[in-house]
Amino acid sequence: MDIESLSRVCIRNIQKVSLTRPQITAHQLLELLERLEQAEIWEQENYSNMNQEQSEENEPPILQVPSMPSLQPLLFTSDNPKDIIFDAFLRDQTIPSLTAVTPNRVSLLLKAIPLAVNAQALLSEECALLTYFLENQSYDCLQTFLYQKLMHGYLDAPVFYKELVAFLISSFPSFEVAGEVIKRLPLITDDVWKYIWQNSHKLLHLLRELVLTYEEGSKGIDEIFSMIDSEDREVQDHAISLIVKQLYTICPEQINLKTIKIFKEVCLENYENQTYQAKVKLFFKLLCKCPDLLSCLVEIFPDIVSPAYKSFILQVYAKALSKNIPQNHPVLLKALENTSDIFALDTLNILSQLKVIHIDVKNLLLQKAAVGDYQAIPYLAPHLNMEDISKLFSGIISLPEVTRNNIIQTILEAPGIDASELFIMVHRYSGNMMEIIKVIKDLMNIRHVFSPETLQKTTEKIIRIEPLPSTIMYFILKANEMYPQMKSFFINYALPYLLDRKIWEQNIIWKGCVAFIEKTVPESIHLLELMPIDIQMELLKKDTIKKGKLEDSLRGIKRNK
Repeated sequence: MDIESLSRVCIRNIQKVSLTRPQITAHQLLELLERLEQAEIWEQENYSNMNQEQSEENEPPILQVPSMPSLQPLLFTSDNPKDIIFDAFLRDQTIPSLTAVTPNRVSLLLKAIPLAVNAQALLSEECALLTYFLENQSYDCLQTFLYQKLMHGYLDAPVFYKELVAFLISSFPSFEVAGEVIKRLPLITDDVWKYIWQNSHKLLHLLRELVLTYEEGSKGIDEIFSMIDSEDREVQDHAISLIVKQLYTICPEQINLKTIKIFKEVCLENYENQTYQAKVKLFFKLLCKCPDLLSCLVEIFPDIVSPAYKSFILQVYAKALSKNIPQNHPVLLKALENTSDIFALDTLNILSQLKVIHIDVKNLLLQKAAVGDYQAIPYLAPHLNMEDISKLFSGIISLPEVTRNNIIQTILEAPGIDASELFIMVHRYSGNMMEIIKVIKDLMNIRHVFSPETLQKTTEKIIRIEPLPSTIMYFILKANEMYPQMKSFFINYALPYLLDRKIWEQNIIWKGCVAFIEKTVPESIHLLELMPIDIQMELLKKDTIKKGKLEDSLRGIKRNK
């Protein structure tokens, strides 16, 4: 009798067993299986010969039973040896003892599972059978066996199916065999998914095939995403790498949707799980591959609940913006147009710390400043050059004092800005003189920028401006007051140069020059010699200068002695 015929017999009798013997032990089942298998051999050797003899005599078939007393009382039930054994089993009588084991054990094992209260004892037999299938590469037989196993009891007791699959995983001789077996499994367990992702670099082809064609492919993706919830950092990193580098090329839309969903959970629901960092990293790694996800970030960012989460998100965002996210992406440029928005301000803060920003970002912010929106200038300042400053200078000077000073101070700290050139712009500015003097004073108070060296460099440039700015002597007087050590430079270099330009003809500048001489006599008294005689005589009428002249003369007499 073939396996299918035996299976039909088993199915017919299982119903009887289920009704009359609901509590059956695994040991009893194994004993029953052995007797059924032996019965098949007995049937093949005796029953067929008996039928042949009866047909020759042309008489009704009579079963010739061998000398087996224990079997005789059971013949009234059926002439089928397997039914005889089942009847004995149902009556709780001694089961006839036959000999031999046949391949029908496979089918009988499949049918026996639903009857067992504890089927654990059958696993060793099943594992031996799986080993046989693996060794002979009988993958289709293995698939059929596992499928029937599910259909006959393992859906009600899944733990036994999982144990069989776990045994299979531990028995794979190679990744090639693993791939052949896994894609034939009727139900992929958590252990299988774990095996796949742990060996994803070897099973990438299988992984892609499962995601694309497997009936529960979406579950496979869910399983891989669930790895991010692991407390093991290594597992988290592996999951992120697997999703971004391998799966994203297969199903980008599905992965984007899932990633956005978990990112929103982190941002909007004050996610308490400590795996939030891994989920944020996943989002930004995908954002680098798909910049269109910026729209999701722009939408969610203002509503982030936790300050700690926002801080971490900004940290990861800054790294991505500096390396991978295109700064001129339309979504980002659109967001930067509203410089009062919290996302725009945080983005500008990040951009201000980068060595280079995209020209489109810079031009956008310069255009906004040109029409009076200077809010982004402090963030843009590190990336400005003197040409940019010259275009913005008149607007900056006209800003309220505190805002103006903050912007100027930020600009002065930019690597591309020459502080002396900025002073030249101030002196050239043709606005209200008192306002310009106020700006000069505020600038010079930034002492860490305007050192004696910088002021000397600035002076050398200012005295050559044509025409001379009216504020020049205020600058020199202020610098001399701040740094007395510069007095010699002014007396021996700056003032002689200015006197050579006939500054006595410019009233405001001349008043400043006279004030400087009065403050620095007798060291500066020799400057009178560079002036016309009438100017000298006029100055000598001033008590301070006359006194200085006298002191200088006395010094000369002493030196001659």
